Amino acid sequence: GATLAYASNCCTDALDRPVAGYANFCPSSLADARYDDDAADGAWADQFATGVHETAHALGFSGGELAYFRHENGTARSPRDACGAPLEATVTCPTGETKTVAWPANTLELASGVRGGTVAYVVSPAVRAVARDFFGCDTLVGAELENQPTTEGDSVCWGSHWEERLSHDSVMGAVLGTDMSPLTLAWFEDAGWYRANFS
Repeated sequence: GATLAYASNCCTDALDRPVAGYANFCPSSLADARYDDDAADGAWADQFATGVHETAHALGFSGGELAYFRHENGTARSPRDACGAPLEATVTCPTGETKTVAWPANTLELASGVRGGTVAYVVSPAVRAVARDFFGCDTLVGAELENQPTTEGDSVCWGSHWEERLSHDSVMGAVLGTDMSPLTLAWFEDAGWYRANFS
């Protein structure tokens, strides 16, 4: 179909940090031309942006990872059970479905009644600060995630991309973009596994 590639992490360390991942590029979506061919420059740039996008997913840019975010000192941002797993909650997803999911209590808020539905906002500190600065609004809840989950499944409730209508140029938007935005860097900083270079 329209899928260019997909990626995820497949192994994490004791602090939930992704340490191994994979990316699969669909052969039918790859351009069969060299980079120095002028006609192929656009295709090459798109493929490069797709590679950056998928690498970011493998490094932890996924809606499912929000429940595993950590503070800089290594403690969990969201409550955990005795075994260290995120606590679960039954919520109404942006799609309208009700699901029981690992709940990212201090990194995500679901707001109902927004544009006639439910919106998932990433509300971790750096993401919220960058979103407020970018939009010039000191009361902004956070940064919106795409209202459609990227993958299917009982545990998937919100998207793994920034809301396309607000972040259409972002490399982590739902449709191919090329901008490594401060918002995306803030996601990685708030995960507790990376230090972002905002310059």
